[in-house]
Amino acid sequence: MVNGPTTADVTVNYYMPWDGSPESPCTATIERLYEPLELTGEEGSDQPFTRYPGEQKGMYDSGYCLFTTEEEGLRAGLWRITMEGPPLTRYQEVELKNGPNNVLFVIVVD
Repeated sequence: MVNGPTTADVTVNYYMPWDGSPESPCTATIERLYEPLELTGEEGSDQPFTRYPGEQKGMYDSGYCLFTTEEEGLRAGLWRITMEGPPLTRYQEVELKNGPNNVLFVIVVD
């Protein structure tokens, strides 16, 4: 009998600069790519995949716009998560464990 979660879930938060007012809706189209690099788990998705969500509404927070997305049922191990959208493309290689995980992208443009 297995105790606890057998797959990884991940919440990805993406902060990007927003020069609009707090009252104006912040929106963006952000493509997300998930690539397995070195997996250690035994259950869950082990294939690369891409999400094309279309335009998303974010939440204004002190000059930034916050976008949040969640994926469930990934195999534990090392994954590369790429966020492609304005103003830049960024990626992180993260070790996902079984159960909940959090990843934060903060985009700073000079």
